[in-house]
Amino acid sequence: MAYEDTKFEVFKQDKEDRPHEAVGTVHAPDEEIALQHARDVFARRPDCHNLWVIAEKDILKRTIQEIDQLIVNDSDAPEQTYLVCVKTGKRRAMTYVKHIGEVTANSHEAALKEALHKFNHKKNVYVWWVFPQTAVTQNDDEDIDILFTPGLQKAYRQPNQYHTVMPMRRIVHEEETA
Repeated sequence: MAYEDTKFEVFKQDKEDRPHEAVGTVHAPDEEIALQHARDVFARRPDCHNLWVIAEKDILKRTIQEIDQLIVNDSDAPEQTYLVCVKTGKRRAMTYVKHIGEVTANSHEAALKEALHKFNHKKNVYVWWVFPQTAVTQNDDEDIDILFTPGLQKAYRQPNQYHTVMPMRRIVHEEETA
């Protein structure tokens, strides 16, 4: 049985008063499984208060230069809430995408224009992201203990604490001399 994977962006909120930040991606056939994968991959040991997963197809990402060139067509689509995130760093290893607020618009393009107008005081923004609030799948507040508390009970061990170097050297030496 074949199924189609969708790529989901994962946002993690460490504490209730902190913003959601992009931590990576997962692939899954639907939102609920994506949320479970996100929990398993990104919230196993560190503190986590909330997780969001958003299908990548629902996110519009643009630089300021691209936003300036966007044409916003008059649309009779109903207005909805769009969440606004910004990428403030250039390093590839970390995404540095942080949720900064919300705007109301009737399209992704209009939301980007509104975000730039509303949050234009943000310096060093390399890429602006917007996505409808309805596209977010997140854990429920009553699920926090079930989803994240077990990870707090596990001790995190550095790789050097597993004491495997000497046994591996012995195995390699035995194979070389055999």
